[in-house]
Amino acid sequence: MKTLHYDTMTLEDLTFDAVETIQVMKDGLDFYFRTHFKTGNPELVVFSNGAYDPSKSQLPTFNRYSWSEDIQANCLFVDDRSLHDNGLTLGWGVGTPDRHYLQDYSAFALKFRALLNLDSAHTIYFGSSAGGYMSLLLASLDTGSMALVNNPQTYVLRYHESAVIKMLERLLGTDDKVEANKQYGERLSATAFFKKYGVPNIYYMQNLECKSDVDNHFTPFVANLGKYKMAMSSIKYLMYHNQQQGHNPLGKEDTLKILNETIQKKMSL
Repeated sequence: MKTLHYDTMTLEDLTFDAVETIQVMKDGLDFYFRTHFKTGNPELVVFSNGAYDPSKSQLPTFNRYSWSEDIQANCLFVDDRSLHDNGLTLGWGVGTPDRHYLQDYSAFALKFRALLNLDSAHTIYFGSSAGGYMSLLLASLDTGSMALVNNPQTYVLRYHESAVIKMLERLLGTDDKVEANKQYGERLSATAFFKKYGVPNIYYMQNLECKSDVDNHFTPFVANLGKYKMAMSSIKYLMYHNQQQGHNPLGKEDTLKILNETIQKKMSL
């Protein structure tokens, strides 16, 4: 595995037209990415992970990396360092008390994009579930980009209690959701994050047959956007019904079709 340094890496350090896993050092920490940069391609898709299954892969892990040949864009797959060395399977990019790793992922995405000489209007942040949550925040930090998300969490603290408490204990040192929300609200709520950084362009795909998603994430997300008079004109919703899939995202064929059509601006907001 190649090791690069955030402050000094250059275009010549990147590999083109092949999939590569790299370690990048930043401010004393190691972060991991899988890349598939494509010569002459002006588009970029940044992928964030949902739940990690240790029975199927080892860390670092990269959801959907095997799809990169079928995606009409440069691909950057982000491993969530929040899961390293603590037994967690979900981390939402939360990081540590003094470091929000999602801010690091944003810096990396912008750095890679600058080296590739691409722009925000041709950048999509993609993910489902926890990866969808991270993609919403990453797009908010990158004005002009888009988040394409499927059944995302929008409020971390509304997710399954056991997973949330475990994450809070191991990453932030508390099991008190109220206290965590007071101290780290911007890391745990999409709308709190948007209040500070702005509402991004969003293409939000939601299976209405997943009641927990609709009740705990989709409905309060839309309600709070209205409550706080936040701009909603940049959000497009695709509602669908699939009882069998539930919280699971759309399948590969459907997802690739939507993703590639969005890249081609056939489904622009």
